[in-house]
Amino acid sequence: MPVSTAQHSAPQSTSVTRRFGWAATRSVFGACTLTALAVPPLGAALLPYFSWWFFGSPRFWKQGRASLLVRLWAYGYPCLAMLVRRKVGVGNPLFKEPRDTPPEGLVEVREDWCGTSACGDCTRCCEQIECPLHDKATGYCLSYASPHWRYLNCGRYPESQADIDFYACPKWRMRGGSCPPTT
Repeated sequence: MPVSTAQHSAPQSTSVTRRFGWAATRSVFGACTLTALAVPPLGAALLPYFSWWFFGSPRFWKQGRASLLVRLWAYGYPCLAMLVRRKVGVGNPLFKEPRDTPPEGLVEVREDWCGTSACGDCTRCCEQIECPLHDKATGYCLSYASPHWRYLNCGRYPESQADIDFYACPKWRMRGGSCPPTT
């Protein structure tokens, strides 16, 4: 029995709707960040939003995260400069789904990597951009699994050879291909 066009187009329209939702989420974050950087008093009013975005809870005062949010705000200026110069944000897609890991089947851990597949074993990308969310004492991300992690670069990393090359990543390689040796 033939399938009607309406039945075929429903899943695609849902997909388009979801993609625009993901893009809107990233765009709202970008707009709030620019607002906070341009007008710090408005940034202070947005602290619950940023606390949710980075830590998964709007209650920054109960988590003792206020000072870290202030450090993140200060980091926003050099981060914006790096973004403009394409030193961060490599491959950050506006319309792609949020992810906790790289796309399945796209990359694999290199054979010569001695650690696990967890980020805490490496952190080269965190150190290269001097991310204030990287806890140097533990090696872990203070924002792990938050909306920030899933929507921006961290949870998606790596998605391409360009991502791997940009950070000279010693851990990942594209599946089915080889990466140049790291130094």
